[in-house]
Amino acid sequence: MELFPVYVLHNGEWEENKFINFVSDCVIIESTFSYNNLVAVISEQIRIDCELNTLEINFLPKDGLPPILSYNDTDVKVYI
Repeated sequence: MELFPVYVLHNGEWEENKFINFVSDCVIIESTFSYNNLVAVISEQIRIDCELNTLEINFLPKDGLPPILSYNDTDVKVYI
């Protein structure tokens, strides 16, 4: 099983394809993680309750490109 670091930027805002005024964090995920696993580990790390809040996960495929919204297992596999 392979492990991957995921850099989590949160509590910020998007401006001209850049995320600004954010807090950074990091989680480690396994290559077998599903979307729900990813949501669980991120929400635990940044201490939010997903029953009370919406967690939107985006990733940047390349610097300068717009973010891609992740909402299923396939998106997580593409990111990994």
